[in-house]
Amino acid sequence: MRQHTIRGMIVFSIIMSSVLPVNILAEEETMPEITENEGSGSSEYTNVTPVDIHRLYNKRTGEHFYTPNAGEKDALVKYGWRYEGTGWVAPSVSSAPVYRLYNWRAGEHHFTMNAVERDKLVSLGWNDEGIGWYSDTQKTVPIYREFNPRKKKCNHNFTSSLPEHTKLVSLGWRDEGTAWYGLKAGTPIVIVEPEKETYSYKVIYYSQRDSRWARKKYGRYYFGNTGCGVTSISMCVTAVLGREVRPDTVADYLYSIGSYSQPNHHGTTGKSRLHAAKHWNINCELLLTYADLRKALEDGKVISMAVRGQTEFMTNKGSHGLTLYGYKDGKTFVYDPWNQNKNAWYSLDYLWRIRSHVPADLDAGPEIVFAFWEK
Repeated sequence: MRQHTIRGMIVFSIIMSSVLPVNILAEEETMPEITENEGSGSSEYTNVTPVDIHRLYNKRTGEHFYTPNAGEKDALVKYGWRYEGTGWVAPSVSSAPVYRLYNWRAGEHHFTMNAVERDKLVSLGWNDEGIGWYSDTQKTVPIYREFNPRKKKCNHNFTSSLPEHTKLVSLGWRDEGTAWYGLKAGTPIVIVEPEKETYSYKVIYYSQRDSRWARKKYGRYYFGNTGCGVTSISMCVTAVLGREVRPDTVADYLYSIGSYSQPNHHGTTGKSRLHAAKHWNINCELLLTYADLRKALEDGKVISMAVRGQTEFMTNKGSHGLTLYGYKDGKTFVYDPWNQNKNAWYSLDYLWRIRSHVPADLDAGPEIVFAFWEK
């Protein structure tokens, strides 16, 4: 969509498409202060009329979108966007334009009055879609700008509603001040709770003792004896990518970079999870608290962790890698690479209590619990 005109299904397929997210300047830098011409105002234009700025929401991507074009609004509603009413009322013309940009890689729009921010985003690959609407130079109604630091894309919100602005900031959104001004506020919108981003994967079980790779030797060690951590990582990567990434494929890579079955240690370390995630271009986060682990499971992320030895999962000393997925009634489902008969629902409290404290497992931080999910 460009210049506020509808150009058929091809245009709208761009908005609705799912593409890889990218980090943008607008996420990281403080918004430059808005400056306007001294003494300017809507009254300097003779043909100023109020224009409704329509607000829509895409539940799939989490993007809020704004447009003065009723035809564009109707077309998006047809394609599944939720219409949320009039965001605010803008002047039909003023000396303070609001620019509209589109990031085709992330599938999101951004809006700004600041020409420096616009030009920087264009230099990073964003499409300049021209003027979206105009700001009221009399500064009648502030339009607030918020940023969600927990999301990598579709993470800005613009609203004339002070209650909505205050609620989002209380929920962890960053207050980025006043973006521009409207002639009057739109439909009152109060967000009780933002919709949570969740993930859904299918975990494929792998055994470290599978004959296809159990007798492969890495350094001095057979995979069947030391491949629990690698197999756990393989299950996570396979689930997130939705395609097979075999345990021996993960082992080959980690061994090649010195992160698996080296002379100074056998098996994987905590950093092996981070190395694998970076190599296969997925997210991986170290979970530092029990609350973090529970939330990651509730959000649908796949977990790789190591538990200490001399437990029901491993009788000798050392540690053992497991894959966790799903959460209900205080339990999560465990996939045990060594013994398929152990695959079952276990108390999350119990698993947290027996997490490994082996030094090699803690080279990435104070815990050995990692969440994997898509970028």
